[in-house]
Amino acid sequence: MVWGYSDRGYGAFRVSTMLDVEHAERTLLQVSKLANESSPKEAYAFLKENRIYNLGPSYGTKFIAFNTPRIVSAPILDSLIVLWLKEFAKDDFAGVSLSSTSWNFKTYSAYCDWVGLHAEAAACFPDEVELILFRMAEKRFAKASGWSGK
Repeated sequence: MVWGYSDRGYGAFRVSTMLDVEHAERTLLQVSKLANESSPKEAYAFLKENRIYNLGPSYGTKFIAFNTPRIVSAPILDSLIVLWLKEFAKDDFAGVSLSSTSWNFKTYSAYCDWVGLHAEAAACFPDEVELILFRMAEKRFAKASGWSGK
């Protein structure tokens, strides 16, 4: 969770409050299990229904992505990706609310499918499609970001 807070220094505090939630460990173990079993959409739905304070959908999809086998489409849906999708793929997501700040199974499911289809068409792993989208979004929308190394 450190990189999600960049140099603001409150990542460790947020994580500690998140992990202090009574059901956090049990929930994260179940999400990890579902993701490891190649069920990222089920993992997302479970996390949506068993929310953990300070664990929002953006970081929740990161947790799911890092626990899912690489061959399965379980992309990270964060604010930069949403901006990219709204600008360059909005027609593909007609009727889907594109947001990384609210838990929306329909949005995450559509995004998983979309990345999976593009990975299949390009004969690559879904996380490679996601990385390309992230790098493009980073250049386009995060000019002041320290991520770019400039």
